[in-house]
Amino acid sequence: MSGDEGEKDRGMGQAEQRADIAFTEGHVEVNRFRIRYLEAGHGSPVVMRHGMGGLILAKLHDELAKKYRVMAFEMPGFGRSPANTAS
Repeated sequence: MSGDEGEKDRGMGQAEQRADIAFTEGHVEVNRFRIRYLEAGHGSPVVMRHGMGGLILAKLHDELAKKYRVMAFEMPGFGRSPANTAS
């Protein structure tokens, strides 16, 4: 895929640990946006976005990852996702 359609960058990932579930960090790039996400678990996907406090893993993420593939995305301009400078 081209950078405008979407590319995953798993090589730069690191794990974030909560309880007994390890979340792997990755990035996706779409239309010049580089967005960070954390992922854990297997099964049907559950996609989550953070609130105003940014991407913070909670016990809910752990519990869901025991049964589902959890992908928690960080919006541009928060945490380690750069702000949108393309518009």
